[in-house]
Amino acid sequence: MIKTHKIALRPDRVQIAWFYQQCGYAKFAYNSALSDFKTELASDVGTPEQMERFIYPTIGIDVGISTLATLDDRAKYENPKALKQYERKLKR
Repeated sequence: MIKTHKIALRPDRVQIAWFYQQCGYAKFAYNSALSDFKTELASDVGTPEQMERFIYPTIGIDVGISTLATLDDRAKYENPKALKQYERKLKR
């Protein structure tokens, strides 16, 4: 069974002004993001496939044993299991 609650707001003049101000901020942020998006679309990106590659770039990932992953820009992410094994060996 789905239950709902209906709450009636009875704001005073100060609260009404605050609500309008918050809606104005949201409207400004939305319009700003929409403007940036349209500018990017209008730029010379090319075909939809090229635009998709621009938005979602392809990266290379090498999955290994000693490191969890190595990216194509040589950023390494350590393998937590290998680290724990080596820590256990060092304790001995």
